[in-house]
Amino acid sequence: MNGPFRNSHPDKVRAIIQNADKEIRSHNVFYSMADLMGIQWPGASPADSYASDRFVPDLQSPHIAGGTMVTLVDAPPP
Repeated sequence: MNGPFRNSHPDKVRAIIQNADKEIRSHNVFYSMADLMGIQWPGASPADSYASDRFVPDLQSPHIAGGTMVTLVDAPPP
């Protein structure tokens, strides 16, 4: 982030730093970019944006890693 953005949005900077070590999924990128651009819509949830201090990582949905479906049980510890 550049200096003017950091100065204008210290809450977003703090949230991104706070969430830097949390697991994110590709769908979080969409919600986070919209959040960073100030785009809002009915039903949008701050819990989906890692640029929000209310971000909640999705640890329940299975995902593909290395071409294999992985569940939380299969995933290696962080």
